[in-house]
Amino acid sequence: MQAGNIRSSAWVRGQYPGRKLSNSLLPGIRSIGIWDIEETQDWCIPPHHNEGFEVCMLLGGELTFEVDGIENILKRGSLTLTKPWQKHSLGSPQIHANRLLWFILDVEVRRPNSPWVWPHWILGSAIEKQTLADSITFARQNVFSVDAKTLQIFEELFSLIENDDFSEITKISALLNLALISLQAALKADTQYNIDVSSSEESVRQFFLKLSDHIAHPWKLEEMADECGISRTQFSTLCKAITNQSPMSKLTNLRLEKAVELMASSTQMSITDICFECGFNSSQYFARRFVERFGAAPKIYRKQLVTRAETSLQ
Repeated sequence: MQAGNIRSSAWVRGQYPGRKLSNSLLPGIRSIGIWDIEETQDWCIPPHHNEGFEVCMLLGGELTFEVDGIENILKRGSLTLTKPWQKHSLGSPQIHANRLLWFILDVEVRRPNSPWVWPHWILGSAIEKQTLADSITFARQNVFSVDAKTLQIFEELFSLIENDDFSEITKISALLNLALISLQAALKADTQYNIDVSSSEESVRQFFLKLSDHIAHPWKLEEMADECGISRTQFSTLCKAITNQSPMSKLTNLRLEKAVELMASSTQMSITDICFECGFNSSQYFARRFVERFGAAPKIYRKQLVTRAETSLQ
């Protein structure tokens, strides 16, 4: 944006790039913006989470979108939905020519079992808002195709954001409400929608999906439970139901799997460095658990990995 390689406009709060919103304008919006890219770029947006749920609409071109490890190719009329606890990325490995509109709405939710707090400008009854919150929380689909009417709503939003005129806030808020109504319709048509899933169970599942990014942290049972907003007992019960392991066993196994990954990808790292990088505070304990899991000491296992890699190349 600063180099002028893309045409873009955004209204933002926090760390997002763009023109800053005052407290009175569209509270809850973390970022609403557009870009118009005419040539393939030498960058992408790597995997990340947002403070709110994000809706994107591709209005032209193609764009690679990945969420929870699943890659999708977006085309004109593709609408995407990502929740605050879902890791997602754009471009793989580059952003190609496309026109995109997005908005990130912070409803003070970071995990599936948190209560939603809608900003005052979102219209609808309490029941309607709760229904939309449940639909977003439990939807199993992240990419939808929309009709011409919905596409027109986003085209109008694109033009208003492109003009960068705060005097159109009322119209923009009205169009955002229409966009959410369209999202609700798309979610109703999602055959994978499953509101019977326990929100606490979903919180635990999402916690473990993200845990590999914070594997070195000295996790305690209480802290893991707090991250999911539930008690220690409930966390342990749900962990066993989901993974068939106790929380600490699951954590140890994830750390061991990360160690194997580093052995293969970071050949310059010593075994001791890998041990501490993966959250073990004792090389002896690490070695013992590694042998229990993989049947060989870390150094021997690493040599086996190298040998297998060399053999496959031949």
